[in-house]
Amino acid sequence: IQQEIKTTLQTPEIQQLIQEYNIDTVLHYHLYLLYNIGYYSQIYEQQKELHTQVSWLINVWEQALVESLNMYSNNNQRQTFIEDIFSYLSDKKYALLKFSERKINEIAASSDLDILIEKTSLKPLLNWVKSHPNIEKAHTQNNSFMSFIEIFFKDGTFLEIDLIHQFKRKNLQILEATTILERTTTTLENIKIPHLADDLEYCLLFYFLNGSSIPTRYINFYYKFHPEEQADVLYYLNKKYNLSLKDFYDLEKYDENIRKEILAYTNRQRSNKGLQRIKNTFNYYKDTFKNLFTQKGLVITISGVDGAGKSTIINEISQHISKKYRRKLVVLRHRPSIFPILSSYVYGKEKAEQRAAGRLPRQGQNSSKILSFARFLYYYIDYLFGQFFVYFKYLCRGYIVIYDRYYFDFINDAKRSNIILNRKVAQFLYRFIYKPQLNFFLYAPAHIILSRKQELDPKAINELTQKYFTLFEKFDSRYTSSKYINIQNIDKEETIDSIMEEFRNAI
Repeated sequence: IQQEIKTTLQTPEIQQLIQEYNIDTVLHYHLYLLYNIGYYSQIYEQQKELHTQVSWLINVWEQALVESLNMYSNNNQRQTFIEDIFSYLSDKKYALLKFSERKINEIAASSDLDILIEKTSLKPLLNWVKSHPNIEKAHTQNNSFMSFIEIFFKDGTFLEIDLIHQFKRKNLQILEATTILERTTTTLENIKIPHLADDLEYCLLFYFLNGSSIPTRYINFYYKFHPEEQADVLYYLNKKYNLSLKDFYDLEKYDENIRKEILAYTNRQRSNKGLQRIKNTFNYYKDTFKNLFTQKGLVITISGVDGAGKSTIINEISQHISKKYRRKLVVLRHRPSIFPILSSYVYGKEKAEQRAAGRLPRQGQNSSKILSFARFLYYYIDYLFGQFFVYFKYLCRGYIVIYDRYYFDFINDAKRSNIILNRKVAQFLYRFIYKPQLNFFLYAPAHIILSRKQELDPKAINELTQKYFTLFEKFDSRYTSSKYINIQNIDKEETIDSIMEEFRNAI
């Protein structure tokens, strides 16, 4: 419908009318929406039975209204969605957990939402989320006790939501969801939240059972409540879990003894004994097994000659991925490294790494083809077997793996690793190596690279850049499940935006 409107508005006859009568097409579009929605809503309200087409029409109206409102709203689409989801939930039983901000427009852009909800409401809510007009795509992961959803909005913003219907930690049930839902309160914005004792108890169990302390921002939030309320909550926790907490700040530092007391109490509960314990354990292992195949990890490689700016870009995109998208991340240098660098067998690992870091690239004196092939074979086996290590340790657990350089250096710049090797051999053997989904080659004019780092001469920089261009073009057409992208890294922000756009499309 939108495309038809745009096409029609561009026709010569319509353009002439717009200019002749000075028509504001956006204003008229919005007035048209309001008039027709208002008029036909009254008609449909009088009808006893509505035909299917009415539902289609109402869905179109909703999408058109939301997109129109986005034009006038100062909120980004993430913020608008958060307001909409709590409007949708207003007549349902739910509780927004760990809501320290108390105002939804103050929720940090990097924060996720933990929502306790009845299981019967879960599927309709997920369907509503996926149909929201602001959403570009959404990834859902369903476990036996909760659903996790990643939401990518059309304006580039992002949100994670944990929809919890049963409180579990591995194979233990740690809290009773029904009890918490029965005694919720509301904020001034009519957002349903747990009782203070329930909220702090959830925080305590969530963090301490994961081996960490409660973040300071939550401690400071709970400390703002009236002293009598604080005392009641501390008394409740101390009595229930056999603790001796004197102050909320006792929870700011992780204490293994507190964790042991919590586990001791939890294990004594009927919900964690006998047949129920067996059922909990079965569901836990079923979730774990399923997540091995549903969690989506991703491998990114960043290549470039010395001085191309790889380290800076890797640091920046790592921050973006971990903070904005809240993804677990690991940076690997050059290869999986299940084998140490060769010189570590002579100098030891620590000293060998110091020598490698302090030595300029391409300065090795090796001239033997036999030694070169042996050296290459050692590192190639590391890639060959290490790719399985990386897959099961990181990718199956949803990690984002970033390689600072990758196998491509053996094809284009083997001399950097003190190897003399026909590049066709290394290129042929690449077909047996894991193909990362996103591969970026950062380049810049020689004079810019030399202004950053004077390790190569202009001729070498230009030759290596051309080799990468040729290789990436060839691989991009051959290995269609991966992308091989050349990016001119002059403006740091433009480079980061380009990489993050590709990352967003890939996950």
